[in-house]
Amino acid sequence: MIIQMAGLPGTGKSTLARALATELSAVVLDKDDVRHALFSTAVAYTRDQDDFCVRLLFEAAAWLLDHGQPMVILDGRTCSRHYQVDQVRDFARRHA
Repeated sequence: MIIQMAGLPGTGKSTLARALATELSAVVLDKDDVRHALFSTAVAYTRDQDDFCVRLLFEAAAWLLDHGQPMVILDGRTCSRHYQVDQVRDFARRHA
């Protein structure tokens, strides 16, 4: 199962994701953690960098789900654009 946290910055997505992960034995994959790990000296809050990090989250989530992790929480994206919601929906269908 995939849970996608969505909402404006500073609204508690990460706090809720961590609480859910504890209660549901889920893994949280945070886009901002990936961004800072990969681009620590070159963080750019661009759509290209954002989309790249999310593609990596999807890859990691797929691997986890395929290897027995029953639930993954994706965090760090507002999902304010239609294509972002479509990406999550398509991913969830493929990994249901």
